[in-house]
Amino acid sequence: MTLLRQYLIVIAGIILLLFMPNLNGVQCAEDKILTVADILDGIKKSKSLFFNSDNFLVKVEITKCEEITPNRYSGGYFNTEFIVAKKGSMWFTSKKFTHIGQKNKDGKNIIKQPDGKGGVWVPLESEINIVKNHLVFEWDKNDTAASVRQFTNGGNMHQCNVFFRQLGWDLSRVLIESEGKDYDSIRDKENWLLDYLDHPFLPEFLENNLSKYSIISKKEDVDGFSCWVIEYSGMDKIWIDSDHGYVVRKRTYHWGAGSARKFTIHNKDFREIKPGIWLPYRQIVDKYASIISEDKKIWDKVAARIYYETKEVILDNVPEEVFNIELNEGLRIIDNVRDTIYTITKPNSDPFAGHEKQEIEASGYVIFRAILIISGSILALIGLWLILRKEKE
Repeated sequence: MTLLRQYLIVIAGIILLLFMPNLNGVQCAEDKILTVADILDGIKKSKSLFFNSDNFLVKVEITKCEEITPNRYSGGYFNTEFIVAKKGSMWFTSKKFTHIGQKNKDGKNIIKQPDGKGGVWVPLESEINIVKNHLVFEWDKNDTAASVRQFTNGGNMHQCNVFFRQLGWDLSRVLIESEGKDYDSIRDKENWLLDYLDHPFLPEFLENNLSKYSIISKKEDVDGFSCWVIEYSGMDKIWIDSDHGYVVRKRTYHWGAGSARKFTIHNKDFREIKPGIWLPYRQIVDKYASIISEDKKIWDKVAARIYYETKEVILDNVPEEVFNIELNEGLRIIDNVRDTIYTITKPNSDPFAGHEKQEIEASGYVIFRAILIISGSILALIGLWLILRKEKE
């Protein structure tokens, strides 16, 4: 019996040796090391898959802000809801503070500062922007007036793109170029927009610096998911989950190569919204102390930790009503396209209806503008008359 057992063990060993190369081949195929170019291609396909829908709505909210290291911006982060929607050529954005503090004697929402000295008024009404036919309707519901103007650069709409920015996607480029504008020109000229446009977006930043990135051969786990790690030494480190649409599960970025860290983004709780489209339902962002405005002693230290939750995602079936906001009776519309100001005399859901459908008022603005034009013309004529008179003398 012992000899038979030994004989069987030997036979089994021989069989294993014979089939080992095939087993190794399967394992190698499963653990094939991707290249940075493979990662780049995967990110491109993932992004294209989402934006090809051309019909989406995403609502996210900052639900908590923690101060980790006291800094000059302490107390500057508030719970906020952001909505971005697109349907064909129409766009909608909304920003609304949801941070409830204490009401003062005037009924205003006051948020106390961390040091307990004073407070900040945080309005609780939405700021909305709607784009239709290359026109922008802007309405801060905390005010009694709204405006209509030609689309130029997207303005305050970009502040609502935080969810996409943390994925690495440049929604601002999609918005600007969909309106026929030159994104790179706007980015170079409009410095006040750099807080939103100056970001290492993917795949653009990776593609432009491809030779500086390398891929770590051994995969790393993030939240229990196996990720490829690509790194631009001392500048950028990204954990990519190729099994779930090449999503960015984690990313740490620096102010410059070899400099202090600028932010760490942690995208969590991914869900497949549509075949191949994975989006996070939680995002945690560590913002490090600014090397521009903060004391060097706190550089590379986390100044604030911000928690985001995805509240709603709609793909392909965004309701038309999202882009039709009911205007309050009595709201003043500053119409820069038709060069007039009018007041809404009855509830109206179309901010682009045109002043011919409203009661136009002879506003001080229109009168003042007319006076300036007439005065300028008179002065020009007087100047011309004086020049001609002098030449005759």
